[in-house]
Amino acid sequence: MKAIFRSEQRSVQMSILLLVVTSIGVHGQTGDLVLQTFDRDICGWNSYSSPAVTLAFDPTQDNTGNGGGSCHVLIAWSQPGVYAISGSYEDCCFCFNSIRLVLTNFTSVDFDLKWDPAYPVSPDEFNSNPALGSPGVSIDAEGTNNVLLISPTVCYSNLYIPESAIGGWVHIHAPINPSSSYSTNASTGIALVGTIPSGGSGQAAFWLDNIELNGRQSPKIVQGACRHSGDSFTLQWTATYGDTCTVLKSTDLVHWTTLATGYPEGGMTNGAASLIDTGATNPCSFYRVRDP
Repeated sequence: MKAIFRSEQRSVQMSILLLVVTSIGVHGQTGDLVLQTFDRDICGWNSYSSPAVTLAFDPTQDNTGNGGGSCHVLIAWSQPGVYAISGSYEDCCFCFNSIRLVLTNFTSVDFDLKWDPAYPVSPDEFNSNPALGSPGVSIDAEGTNNVLLISPTVCYSNLYIPESAIGGWVHIHAPINPSSSYSTNASTGIALVGTIPSGGSGQAAFWLDNIELNGRQSPKIVQGACRHSGDSFTLQWTATYGDTCTVLKSTDLVHWTTLATGYPEGGMTNGAASLIDTGATNPCSFYRVRDP
């Protein structure tokens, strides 16, 4: 994303005019992608793991109240191993288009979940995932032939199922790690992956509904938040969680000076960032924020 602002210094006042906003960059902007609403079926969702996992359409449970349904997941907790609940990027049983996407072009995986209290395994026990290097349930990508693109220590995201999900719907928001070691791999679907420890017993069960990928958003300068004081100019913009940006400055729209790269350090944490140019002494300056 490239957003250009012009700042003009007129005596003690500063006026800021938006000139042009265009999308560029490595990530660019992607739209949201609904993977499955489970309103009619669970097409595209399966489990190929060795521990017994059963997926079934349940028309009696629906978080949206539109007369649809949800996907009921039942896992045998007495069978140690790694389980995987996978879904393709197409909710059609007969499409076979093999849609391939780079998961880090999206910001998060979002879905609704309700824990089934009729079975003994609790969310806290279910969240344990020591074999994959970090606690919680991991989100990984699925390649062709149902092969998971997973790493023992790096995955796209981790999530925890809260105790409040017992008997009630909760919304799960799992940010996608933009620095995943598989950031350039195109995949055909996603998978919820976890570990069943030795010595486990009973079954774990829950309902899934409204699974989607949230698209990346290009940086956007917040015009009303930009301000001038003395020889300093504060530039503020919004961008995708985890992203870093490059900030440039020009006096003629031809020659550009880099004010910051990889900014903010560590990536966006709250959706907004600001930078202060302490050398805003020219009568007219232009600012540009791009990704990355």
